[in-house]
Amino acid sequence: MNKKPLISIIIPTYNQEYLISDAIESVLMQDYDNFEIIIADDCSTDNTKKIVNSFTDPRIKYYKYSSNLGRVKNYHNALYNLTNGEWVLNLDGDDFLTDNTYLSSAVNALNSFNDDNIVLISSNRHICKHNSKHTDYLSSNAINTKPYLYSGNEYILLLPKPPFRIYHVTSLYKKDYALQIGFYNQDIISTDLDSLYRLIVNKYIIRIECKTAAWRSHANNISTNKNIIDTINNYNLIVNIYNYIKVNIKKNYNFNRWLNKNIKKKYYNDILSYLEKFDLKSIIIVDRYIHKHFPIARLLTLLNIKLYFKIFFSIIITSLKRVTRL
Repeated sequence: MNKKPLISIIIPTYNQEYLISDAIESVLMQDYDNFEIIIADDCSTDNTKKIVNSFTDPRIKYYKYSSNLGRVKNYHNALYNLTNGEWVLNLDGDDFLTDNTYLSSAVNALNSFNDDNIVLISSNRHICKHNSKHTDYLSSNAINTKPYLYSGNEYILLLPKPPFRIYHVTSLYKKDYALQIGFYNQDIISTDLDSLYRLIVNKYIIRIECKTAAWRSHANNISTNKNIIDTINNYNLIVNIYNYIKVNIKKNYNFNRWLNKNIKKKYYNDILSYLEKFDLKSIIIVDRYIHKHFPIARLLTLLNIKLYFKIFFSIIITSLKRVTRL
């Protein structure tokens, strides 16, 4: 194993001229120097190109598509056709790294454990406001945080209540194995988790338990700006993983129970999410879908008395907010 591997930092972007500098600068502040920054510009119509070209670091490589590919195809094309590294981190153009020792800490951990079955390095994240700067969160905690090794199978089988959360913005993944299993091949909101969850089956995760990057919360986030079709399609995340682990995890395990637990959790959250918006039409659509495809998970959800308490309080809170706005 290369003791100092090349790391490809993919920064997919579209019309993020006011944020792209923060993403790039946060990588350049890393104390690890063997990396490349791949700017995958999905045919922006703003000043993204001019801003990127203002940086003179030769490790920055800018690619602008002649037509818009869309989020998932941009991820896929950048990984498969633009990167040269052994390890890859996907840092969306509106996000940024916060710990300037994360890459060096990740490489140190890789060299320490020295196991070819390690395919993912994971850490925690900040959630920040749209106008935040990477310098507001700057730290050097990763280098002083002891990493540990975790079984990918154990992680998957504990879903939907894993011991820690895997976030795309902090995930360093092994490129050759990512290509082997087919990264970013599902056009769903959670294409990142679909890829990362399949990646760790029968493999190992290095976990560094500190916050190393920030995810910006704003109105244009794909995960918070989803429509009902996106919501329905995103159930494919659970179905895809279910089909994958049934074949690839050689263990006497109740995979159908795993499926129903995870569908139940998502269905439960979707009901509450749409209830906050008073979107009863979407609740009905989701319910019909679950009733048709996952009747056991639906029954388990509707038998949960906590749901009705949350619905009751959600209606009261939402009603109060509406009255306050009047």
